[in-house]
Amino acid sequence: MLLTLVPIIKDGKIGDAAAVLELTAIRDTEEFKVAYRALTEDTTPLPTVTTRLTPEQAPYLPKLDLYSALMGGET
Repeated sequence: MLLTLVPIIKDGKIGDAAAVLELTAIRDTEEFKVAYRALTEDTTPLPTVTTRLTPEQAPYLPKLDLYSALMGGET
């Protein structure tokens, strides 16, 4: 946990780290990292770029019937 906090302290963002610790019940370093990023990272979606050469993107729809059957679920 100290290795995670050192860069935050050096950047002068100890207040953000303290807020994360006050707002959530942190059990390990990974939970802290996730909560810290959720609090501090910009959530603005990135702009999309399309050109006339950009291929049309088909959504990926996985077929999970076989996995559901394997796990005993409905098919």
